[in-house]
Amino acid sequence: MAGDWEIYASDSGASCGAIAIFDDDETDKPVALVIGFDAADQRVDLYFSNWTATSVDDDTTVDLDIVFLSNRDVDDGWRDIEFRVAHADDGSVSFFSNNLNKQMLIDFAKHETILFRTQNEVSVEVFPLDGTAAAIKLLRECAFTIAGLNPKDPFLQ
Repeated sequence: MAGDWEIYASDSGASCGAIAIFDDDETDKPVALVIGFDAADQRVDLYFSNWTATSVDDDTTVDLDIVFLSNRDVDDGWRDIEFRVAHADDGSVSFFSNNLNKQMLIDFAKHETILFRTQNEVSVEVFPLDGTAAAIKLLRECAFTIAGLNPKDPFLQ
């Protein structure tokens, strides 16, 4: 654990993830934010759940912008990121993207808030990133270890 973040190795044994569960302010239901890292492939996966995006069809894709916020700084450099959509039996909607690079880990660790928004700049979901610097450090160590790489290697940072 790193704050509210739980670090885990994937079932496939190829990557590690960090997950945090939050209460959705609009629905009072739990929403999840997950970041995964495959150190061997240098691939970052990002997943979040939502209760209100019910008009999006199951098993389709949507392009979302990812915006990071810290104090008065706005980092909106992650635009038009493709997310796969899946509807769960409980009524929640999941968004999953696996085409990200390790810059996402850096941005995730250094900011206070992450916002997912539509191309029309309408908010889909917002999450606080408290404790992510510690979580990302543990996530990287886990992923490097699983991949048989040295987590202290300066060329892998």
